[in-house]
Amino acid sequence: MGLPGRQTCQRLPVRRFDELGLVPARPRPKHGTVPYQTLVTLAKEILGNTLPGEYELVDEGFILAQNDQQMFGTLTYKSATLNLPFACGLRGSYNKTLTEGLCLGGRVTVCSNLMFSGLVKVVRKNTRNVITRLQDLLYEAAREATGHHRQLVQDISALHTARCTDDLAYQMLGLAWGREIITDRQLPAPARNGWSRALPSSAAAPNGRSTTP
Repeated sequence: MGLPGRQTCQRLPVRRFDELGLVPARPRPKHGTVPYQTLVTLAKEILGNTLPGEYELVDEGFILAQNDQQMFGTLTYKSATLNLPFACGLRGSYNKTLTEGLCLGGRVTVCSNLMFSGLVKVVRKNTRNVITRLQDLLYEAAREATGHHRQLVQDISALHTARCTDDLAYQMLGLAWGREIITDRQLPAPARNGWSRALPSSAAAPNGRSTTP
């Protein structure tokens, strides 16, 4: 599905939301089957009430695996005021092979080989009260993720306005190497060249540059 904010690991046909309703969710004893569309709608409603910065859903996509008994999907959001995407990954199953799960962050990974990651992750076993419990957990996760997201937006904004001289940048690279944040192989070329490509800023002091390319 390879769209901004999300990463999937298998080439399967991308399905629409309405197609998810064509797969019957058969109730099982002691097993809380969550219809695919119910899980997606729950995520949309909660994120619609918690995301900051006028985020809007701009893209969604879903894949089905194991004879349509597993569902993986992503929701991608963008904001008119915050220059940072937000994504939600989802997974669920009708054959008890997966726990119901959602992951949130600027970028998420959702894969049928069970890779499932984001800034914040929520998973819940398919018990009879799975919907209620999942809803509570998702509200908590959404608030946590949006808090991190706001801080990240602020940090990026501060980084864009920060100024740094060449000498100070090279000192920081040396400290990063000395404290084993970057390796011997990273220091000579990738790290130094990354700073060399930073664009000079007219607002910077002499020999100063913006800290972002």
